[in-house]
Formats: sequence, structure tokens, C-alpha cells
Amino acid sequence: MVDMHRRIIRFVWIFTSVLTVSCNPRLSYSVLSFFFDGVPVPEAKIEVKKTVQSDSVEQLVFFDSPIRPYRDSSVTPVELTLHPDYQKKNCSKCHEVEHSYRLKDRQPQLCYQCHVPFESKYEYLHGPVAAGFCLACHEPHKSKYKALAKMPLRQICLHCHDAGDMNKNEAHQKTNAGNCIQCHDAHGGDTSDFLKKERPQ
Repeated sequence: MVDMHRRIIRFVWIFTSVLTVSCNPRLSYSVLSFFFDGVPVPEAKIEVKKTVQSDSVEQLVFFDSPIRPYRDSSVTPVELTLHPDYQKKNCSKCHEVEHSYRLKDRQPQLCYQCHVPFESKYEYLHGPVAAGFCLACHEPHKSKYKALAKMPLRQICLHCHDAGDMNKNEAHQKTNAGNCIQCHDAHGGDTSDFLKKERPQ
């Protein structure tokens, strides 16, 4: 009986202590810093760090306040290109919604449900297209670049093609075209260099 009484008193004392410490930031800091290193001082200012979510339209900065984010007016919002079915929330067009959103088919067959197969359009296919790797260059849902590109188009090309080799090409030295697809079709063409019929001089 005495043991039970002591346990109840100990429980009430611990409960009251925890309640008191949690309600008073200064007292809480004193107690916690006694047991642990690195406890932040309650009055210390939080360092402002700007972290921009690249795929977010809102461009939020999270470290000014420990409680809520705020809109950073110095960052220009990026207008995203959205895949039409993603925009319409038509997930079941590509995904098995009942089974953890896994894809219904492999690429490029999945893409060719809506897009015309490039094999029927071109005699010569670009390597990634011939291999069926649509997602090597394109994002499936949203992108801040046109045609749902993963990055600026020139960067996509230079991911595989060496810039030094490109500059050695006499035709490239004579043109001011800064973008590869001004002259070349990214998917394929009637010739092995995928040159467009109409191109800048």
C-alpha cells in the first residue's frame, strides 16, 4: 500500500514537472540544456535561408519562420507546362490507380496511346526515341520548360552530344542558331542528321 502511494506521488510530481517545463520556454530551455547539448535559445533569431522549390509555382521560402512559410516577392514565379491528363487529374489514363499508381504499360507504348508513333513519321529515329526512352528528355507530369522538357533543350542535347565535337562541325560554325532544334528535329527525320526542311540560315 505504501509502495502504491509512493508511485502515485512520483507520477504526479513528474507529470507536474513536465507540464511546468513545457509551458515556460525559459524554464524548458534551462532543463533541456542541462541534459542535452545544442538546445536552441528561445530568443535566438532564426537564420533566413532562401530555398526555392524549382518545380513549384508558388516559390516558397521556409526558414524565415519556424511555424509558417511566406511568399518571397523577389522570386519570379515560373509558369509550368502541364501534361494534359495530369492537369485534368486523369491519373488512370497512365496509372493503375488501384495498385499504388504503377504504370499501365512501359514507355513508349504508354506514350503512344495518345502520341503518334515516331516510327510511322520518320525514316531515321534519334537514339533515345528508337530505344523508347521518352523520359530521358521529357517529364511525364509537369515542367518549367516547353514540351515538358527535363531542362533547357540545348542542355538536353549536350547531355549526350559533346560540345567540342559540335563546334568542329563546319555547319555549326556558320550558323548563329543557339538552339539545336532550330535546325534538327529531336525525334527523327528523313536523313540521318534529322535536319528540318525549313531552318535558319
